[in-house]
Amino acid sequence: MDIELVSDVAQLQDYVSGWEALADRVSQPRAGGAIVAGWARHMMDADSELRIWIALEGSEVVGVLPFVAEKMARKRWRLLPPATDMMYGTVPIADPDRADQVAAAMTDEFAAQAELVDMASIFWLPEGSPWTAAFASRLAGPDWVATGSSRYSSYYTDIAEGIDAWLAQRDGDFRREVRRRARRGAEQGFRIFTTVDPAEIVRRLPRLQTFYLRRKAERGGEGYRFDDDMSRAIEDALELSTPGRFGLSVLERDDLIIGMQFVLRAGTRMSSWMTGYDPEPEWSRLGTGIATLLEALDSGARAGCEIVDLGVGDEPYKETFQDATFPLESVTWCRPRLARLL
Repeated sequence: MDIELVSDVAQLQDYVSGWEALADRVSQPRAGGAIVAGWARHMMDADSELRIWIALEGSEVVGVLPFVAEKMARKRWRLLPPATDMMYGTVPIADPDRADQVAAAMTDEFAAQAELVDMASIFWLPEGSPWTAAFASRLAGPDWVATGSSRYSSYYTDIAEGIDAWLAQRDGDFRREVRRRARRGAEQGFRIFTTVDPAEIVRRLPRLQTFYLRRKAERGGEGYRFDDDMSRAIEDALELSTPGRFGLSVLERDDLIIGMQFVLRAGTRMSSWMTGYDPEPEWSRLGTGIATLLEALDSGARAGCEIVDLGVGDEPYKETFQDATFPLESVTWCRPRLARLL
């Protein structure tokens, strides 16, 4: 096994297709290289640098440990997951048949090249991940200290049997309301569909951006940047990604769009990324957010997805959609001298 450290944005493109293929093998939508490459080109701070360790067997990518290095005092560095301001939770991945071996080898390589690193954090790790174990083993005293571990959950829903079977397991009032709103939307000339075509998605991005930023303001500013640089990053990611990685579900009539759901897919899993809808009372009666999420679930099931991650957060609608939760954690390691200050 060879391990390469990629710090150059142009060099990263050589590994994107292999990274994308590995993300499909492990069914991890939050691990694709296309998003990180697009983000690095358009959104990464000018003072930051990529630190992405890539494990290879021949030309096959069998592991990826992704970081971005941010400057600290005295020419030291803090490492964080890349693209966090675009998609929370870019995670490390390894070939599922030898995940422990790959994670151990990559964390050894990381530690050997981390002389100037004072802090490293990873978000969205499943509890019991081989990466947590490998880092806990390699980043131990006296050189490192684990300073923080936050545990939380992500809702998920099971669509392996298709949307009809999924709906049959929901409350009868919910099913009737969904059908009533769907009829009302059709009567008003709206159509609902999902596209994975990059050109179709790019054409609708400005509307999704408007919707998303409005909801972000309503939440007090919490959420992704979604500025013009992020739009350009998404366009690049669409160009570099595995076909079908991105799906955009839309409720529209001619040029009027009133609901959108943007998702990521990899292997048999799908992750809800961004939601947008028109809050006008005239359209809110159509349940646009619920309608587009249901369409996303339906299209995901048809594409072979079985599990859908609904993301962190306790929004009321998730009580209806969720089947269970994933236990997750975010972990930070740092040098002892910094731990004392913290």
